[in-house]
Amino acid sequence: MVRRIFYHITVIGTQLESLNFIFVDGRFEILGFPDAVKTIALTRQEGKFLADLALHQADLEFALNCLEGINRHPTDAFIQQALWRSAVTHFVKCFSSGARRFLQPNQVLKGQPEVALWAFNYIKELRNKHLAHDDNSLSQSISGAIINNGKKEFKIEKIFALPIHAETLMAENYSNLKLLCDVVLTWVVNQFDLECDRITAVLEKANHNDLMRRSEPLFSIAKIEDIGISRSA
Repeated sequence: MVRRIFYHITVIGTQLESLNFIFVDGRFEILGFPDAVKTIALTRQEGKFLADLALHQADLEFALNCLEGINRHPTDAFIQQALWRSAVTHFVKCFSSGARRFLQPNQVLKGQPEVALWAFNYIKELRNKHLAHDDNSLSQSISGAIINNGKKEFKIEKIFALPIHAETLMAENYSNLKLLCDVVLTWVVNQFDLECDRITAVLEKANHNDLMRRSEPLFSIAKIEDIGISRSA
């Protein structure tokens, strides 16, 4: 088995959609700003929440793309199921603990109808207890034996186990997840823009020479050994 990582870099975010940049040897160079002289990195304290919001946005947009993809494959149940499970997983990921600051449903869904929180809890348990783990009755396996009429030299025709999975990709669940993704994405984008404004105001107060002395953004390619290690930012 080849020990190799195929790495592809994508950038998603409201503030980055119009940016043209090149990435060489771990270094970013932003294009399209003729008066720019340097790109500086934000400290972890300054930029952690902003970076987390960008990752949440990427996951939510991916979930929405999966949901749209379901409609493009109306006759392929396997592809539909794969896209559905992926959409649920990436949505719930935004509310799960990890290296990034996870979203709080009571905060994000504040002002939404009461049913929104119920729908969120359903989708969360669907991921936690069924799709990612096998804990509830939505997956069952019936085992048994087929006995013959006793006129043969053996009695057991067949031993079997029949896995049964409840169908969760239905119109109601699809609509609820689509609405939840739209609402949460709107909240994330708004918070992202507010955080950009906050950081801008802080940096504008700094001395220009002090800003120029700050380091540039760097990116480290993940190694195979990193797969089981939680990142620090």
